[in-house]
Amino acid sequence: MLRLPAEGEETSPLVKAAVSSAAADPHEGEVDDAEEAGETSSVVLLVGMTVAGLVLLAGFAFWLKPRVAGRPAPVAITVPVIPLPSAKKDSQPDTQVDGLRILRDSEPTVRGFLEAKTMEEALKFVFQPERVRSRWQQMLQDQPYEIPGCKEIDKNSISVTPKYVAFKVTTGNFSKRSLALRLVEGGAPMVDWESWVGWSEMSWADFRRQKPTEPKLFRVILSKADYYNFDFANESEWSSYRLDSPDKEDSLHGYATFASPLDSEIRPFDAKDRVRLMLRLRFPENARNDSQVIIEGTLGQGWLEP
Repeated sequence: MLRLPAEGEETSPLVKAAVSSAAADPHEGEVDDAEEAGETSSVVLLVGMTVAGLVLLAGFAFWLKPRVAGRPAPVAITVPVIPLPSAKKDSQPDTQVDGLRILRDSEPTVRGFLEAKTMEEALKFVFQPERVRSRWQQMLQDQPYEIPGCKEIDKNSISVTPKYVAFKVTTGNFSKRSLALRLVEGGAPMVDWESWVGWSEMSWADFRRQKPTEPKLFRVILSKADYYNFDFANESEWSSYRLDSPDKEDSLHGYATFASPLDSEIRPFDAKDRVRLMLRLRFPENARNDSQVIIEGTLGQGWLEP
């Protein structure tokens, strides 16, 4: 316990020393040695850890680096070759290969038909010979039978459909014509006589003379025309076509209703094209001439029956 000094008494050395020390501290604002030592130790520890981390990282990278010296030679591993199963072929055969096979097997039929000496002999190679006989006799009338002959079969012109195989042949007079064989299930292909001769339901001469108003089937060569006259003078109502006979010795002007589905079906893609068609033709009622007919319908492109 301390006694406070009275007035006039001398201050106690202990109190004086304390007051004097508090009044003038030479180290005011400086860092304590222990605190400074603590901070120094933290810095040293942080630096040490960083250095150690870098050393570990360098060692890990060196361990990952491939070793060249002393590395053992690579071991060759032999993998057995296992043949893969062949891809399943398309169910549709290659038409060109199939056509060549059919043509090779049918060449005796083709040459037998083209080189036959008589109509009866040629009928042996024709599809549905009984039907063809009456049509052929009607077409020939009193004209003699002519042997077409066969100089060459063009094997590069083959086309195949599910019902036909067609190709070009060079006849005895060196004209190149199309010949089609009808594929017969379970039998040898037979010549499609109607497409070969361009058969029509009536002769062109009889058609002109009789002017039937019921449709008749004709095989024609069609091309675009620009002829409007008589019963077909209205260009906004009709589309005009030229119809040539298969032997190109006769022709008619045919008309289809303008912009109708039939008109779109028979119209050539190019105005200069000449296409083979099977058309149903008839004359208008009270026709004023024998050269203008109505195109009533079509069986499609080409001279082969669907």
